Amino acid sequence: IKFILNDFELLKFKSWIISQTRFKKKYEPRTVNSIYFDDINNSSANDNLAGISLREKYRLRWYNNDFDKITRFEIKKRVNSLNYKEYFDFEPSEKISSKMTNKNYAEICHKKLLNSNPRYSFELFPKIQIQYFREYYEDINNVRLTIDNNIKFWKSLDNQKMFYGNYLSYELNIAEIKFSPDLYGYVSKLLNYTRFLPKRHSKYLIGLASFDELRYF
Repeated sequence: IKFILNDFELLKFKSWIISQTRFKKKYEPRTVNSIYFDDINNSSANDNLAGISLREKYRLRWYNNDFDKITRFEIKKRVNSLNYKEYFDFEPSEKISSKMTNKNYAEICHKKLLNSNPRYSFELFPKIQIQYFREYYEDINNVRLTIDNNIKFWKSLDNQKMFYGNYLSYELNIAEIKFSPDLYGYVSKLLNYTRFLPKRHSKYLIGLASFDELRYF
């Protein structure tokens, strides 16, 4: 469940966290870095726009400046109203490096996909790079809450290095509540104590739209 908040709304949202919930900080905040990939037809983006119930997003992700230590390739899957992720770590023999080009990353990640399932025969292309600052919270029922701010987008060109050139800033903040399906009733009651309305939102689509790659509101 996502909430799209300006800076003033974010202050009110954090006040709700403190006064009306049992969320506590779970981890130290960190910078999240992602490179998103798609096929030549932008099928992942178009499935999201169309609201297809079975869809996937493909991204390379790491935190802070630890690219060479904890980089993972992720498939973020949506099945109807449920989201989950599949993770792929890199072996030392794969020699993934922060000095590679965006196209290099796409090729390596595509091999991961193809080795996991032959249906991933389409080629991946780098599409957009995203960086933001994330805060982490959790309550006594293991409901998680993240808050993302200082969101930045870079265009991901084939032969360039990651985060090369000028970026576009996104002025809004994203709060997201994450929970297992059996806790839906509990979370619904929790949200009765806030006036904020959940909204559909995708950083990937916002990033593409920022560079006029598609229309997304």
